[in-house]
Amino acid sequence: MAILDAACALFIAHGYEGTSIDMIAEKAEVSRQTIYNGFTSKEDLFLAMVNDAIRQILMPVLTPDQPAQSLRQALHVFGKGILELTMSADAIALQRLVIVEALRFPQLGAALFYDGVERVERELASFLQTHRQFTGKDSRLAARLFLSMVTRPSLFQVQLGIVEYPDQTSIDTHLDATIDLFLHGVAAQTG
Repeated sequence: MAILDAACALFIAHGYEGTSIDMIAEKAEVSRQTIYNGFTSKEDLFLAMVNDAIRQILMPVLTPDQPAQSLRQALHVFGKGILELTMSADAIALQRLVIVEALRFPQLGAALFYDGVERVERELASFLQTHRQFTGKDSRLAARLFLSMVTRPSLFQVQLGIVEYPDQTSIDTHLDATIDLFLHGVAAQTG
């Protein structure tokens, strides 16, 4: 939708306070009334934009559908995909925007967490539970731990602007070590 795309670009570029409905209408090439026909307020539009952006950013990794692959291969594909998406320029800009505005709009932080992080966690847990090679007892906890181990170190550096994006060798080394630790830990759970 043109209005949500325009709102996203402007909110990211100018923040919530620095973006007006008139700016969004001009960028989307619609009238103010058209915006107000779909959204009751600037806050309502902002919340809809965040929810839409979360959905778009996470859609490609919500279904790690590789049951024919080994668990190691599937986790590698999923881990690489989640890293690429969560550290994309759009995702980082959205995360920063939500963090800045979360005190004023607590529902934004909740949306990012529940509709983003927890949704991916639920999907990964469901995949693990049905994969023939997963032998763990608690797929939800396993998914949470895997996602945390995969994303936390690199994502935090990118969010803080320390690095723009880790090099591919570093990502692959980190991902391989994480998968080794994860698979050995899952094996130990069942012993």
